[in-house]
Amino acid sequence: MIAGAGYYAFRLYLHGWSIDADAWGFLYAGRVLFEQGNFIGDPNKLFVHLAGLIPVLFDAPLLFPLITGLFAGAACWVLYELILTLTGHRGYALAGWGILLLSPVLYWLVLSCNSVVYATCFLLGSLYFLTRGETTKGAAFLVLASLCRPESFVLIAFIAGYALWQWKKKEMPAATLRGVLVFLALPPLFWLAANFLKTGDALYAFQVAQSYTQNTGQSYSGSDFPRHFLQLLSTYYYPVLGLAISAAGFVLFIRKFRSLMFLYVYLVLSILGYWVLAPFNIPLLERYLLPITVYLIVFGVLLCRDLESRWSRPGSSEKQGFAPAALLPALLVPVYLHLPAHTAVNQIINYHKVFDADIPKVADHFRAEIAKRDRSRMKIMVSSRREGQLNYLLYDQLPRLSISSIRQIYFNESDLAREQAEWVVYAPDDFYPLKSAFYMFDLLSAEGLKKQGIQVGESQRISEHTQLLHLTR
Repeated sequence: MIAGAGYYAFRLYLHGWSIDADAWGFLYAGRVLFEQGNFIGDPNKLFVHLAGLIPVLFDAPLLFPLITGLFAGAACWVLYELILTLTGHRGYALAGWGILLLSPVLYWLVLSCNSVVYATCFLLGSLYFLTRGETTKGAAFLVLASLCRPESFVLIAFIAGYALWQWKKKEMPAATLRGVLVFLALPPLFWLAANFLKTGDALYAFQVAQSYTQNTGQSYSGSDFPRHFLQLLSTYYYPVLGLAISAAGFVLFIRKFRSLMFLYVYLVLSILGYWVLAPFNIPLLERYLLPITVYLIVFGVLLCRDLESRWSRPGSSEKQGFAPAALLPALLVPVYLHLPAHTAVNQIINYHKVFDADIPKVADHFRAEIAKRDRSRMKIMVSSRREGQLNYLLYDQLPRLSISSIRQIYFNESDLAREQAEWVVYAPDDFYPLKSAFYMFDLLSAEGLKKQGIQVGESQRISEHTQLLHLTR
């Protein structure tokens, strides 16, 4: 675990300690919660918001990706222990550890402090304890996973049914069963209650996800799901050979279903859960596939271990077999290492880093502007990706200004004139990769400003990528 966390810390150091845009949203919500006692975050990601309080307490934002890296390292370690339990072979366990550790998407998610990292860590913990026959501990870790992301709810239903089956077979005391069922019910009930108390709609987060999918053009029908699913896996996680090995392991080990039941259930229910939700326009994004990828890694490693055992000469040592014990596990890592995905993810990370570096300069500009003016409030519009960072950096100035995302104009069916925006942080490339109407890019063009009766009184260039536009009417 420490080695994994150290690896991510080293990567962050090489990256210049930059924090991805999504992480700033958690930090801002944490600051509001800590100083005002008001929870403005996403109730679907409660655990991540709690983790985000730690860097807020120390006013050290860089702690957040380090904490997330610690959970990523823990996920790699639990995967190592799970494979060691299933194979009894440290070489293969180390191979699985290395495959996950070097995943380009996992590092990207560490940088953005994404809730999927925390959920994957707890899901692996749940799977590990269930595999060892410790249902209570497995249920506890599943509850923690469900406090990170609601996709785990489908697994809660299965574990509740499994606990009832154990009780019926007299393998679980009635008191323990009641405790497990109550504990498992907490995340869905909290999710519904928090959404209702925050918005008046218990399914608010579900509807927001639908709206996002429709408006960004990422909607897909149920029949398109397999193609979309495999495309994401092959683009961001696996080369074709690695995916084929995992798929073969999944098929061939059905004969050992009883001993691998929980691994099969976690994988199949995770995929089916998304497939069922697909017609409701719930997005299937590359980051959501991290837990599914981990389960597939286990199947691939198990297959290679099984083949090595079959090909070894009877009665001979492993060194005299078809493949030396140290060689085949070592070969698994480059088979699964997706170099094109590393290149693609690094381009995305470096792309965001450019704009992250501009926002502190933007904050300095607005501090100076506020100091020069009377008590009137200033309204600033900024890309939704930078809203959290600017809110965090200008937190002490928020009584004097209002910061809104340009995306919010879309939801309000409004425009810059009606929103009475005074300043716009204009970074046209920051709307990558989707310059759709959802991101309101057209409102900031010269023609769009003219239609709204708005002129640019002055502008200040922060960098070649970012300008500040002072709007006049």
